Amino acid sequence: KAASKIADQRAKADKIDRQLIIDRAIANKERADLLNKADDKEKFTLQERIDFLTLAGQKEDEITAKEIQAAKLRLDAKIAENALGNSTKEQLEEEANLRANLINLETAKLAKAKEVTGQIIALNAEAAAEEQRLKDEKKLKDDEAQAAEDLKAAELKTLKEEIKNAEAVTEDERRALEIEKVGKHYDK
Repeated sequence: KAASKIADQRAKADKIDRQLIIDRAIANKERADLLNKADDKEKFTLQERIDFLTLAGQKEDEITAKEIQAAKLRLDAKIAENALGNSTKEQLEEEANLRANLINLETAKLAKAKEVTGQIIALNAEAAAEEQRLKDEKKLKDDEAQAAEDLKAAELKTLKEEIKNAEAVTEDERRALEIEKVGKHYDK
């Protein structure tokens, strides 16, 4: 009965492995396409590129999870077979290899996730830098506009004073203007 269960586990793992060969190829193609799109600054916005990276990470996670599940099935079947007794050196070595394969799959999953996360962080930093550049550019334009407005106001004030001086024709008006100027000077 135990041998039958082990045989069923192996058959299930074999079936999953065959499908995974195709699924992995498809996932690799889709992931490569998404990564290429994520690198294309000309065609896609920053947010679209981040979304492509996120989707590529999800595709990798999905296929790797299936591979890990199949590897666990194989390992569990081998452990159960070896538990039946009288395991040979080759059987124990096969179990160790299956265990190592499982660990390698989990490590690869983490490494690829870290890679995609790093790329997303880089794009987010790029987005933040672009946002800051736009803010700085707007502030510079606003400052220039304010400076131009201040200059126009100063020129207008000077022009009004010149007109007032030119219109002060009589002696009394000139004296009153001088008193006003002196008053302004000391008010400062």
